[in-house]
Amino acid sequence: DKLTASMKTEITGTSATFADLASRGIKVCVGSGFPDHVVKGIVQNMGWTVDGAFSSEALGAGRPDPVMVNAAMQLCGVSARQRVVKVGDTVVDIEEAKNAAVISVAVLTGTQSREKLEAAGPDFVVQS
Repeated sequence: DKLTASMKTEITGTSATFADLASRGIKVCVGSGFPDHVVKGIVQNMGWTVDGAFSSEALGAGRPDPVMVNAAMQLCGVSARQRVVKVGDTVVDIEEAKNAAVISVAVLTGTQSREKLEAAGPDFVVQS
């Protein structure tokens, strides 16, 4: 569709980060509040090789519900929550991580300010 066809530019370093993590045996999943076909279209357009791609639409609940984190953990066979890192650029991403009891990393590449993200209490804040 037109929306996913136009989504072909990633945040610099995303593919390299995913590849580096995979080379270390670290599972990578993506999750989004976008409709399922958009999430899968983005993954395809970017050429990302990920272990899972989830949408709130397909799983029946959106952030801050931890359903996408839980689904990723189940798919990847991970039960130790302290070994899971949720990265996101919104307050609801941080809330989702907290609700899933996993490590949260806020990235400053989105539309929300550092102050707003820090107020949500992430474990870490990174530029990108």
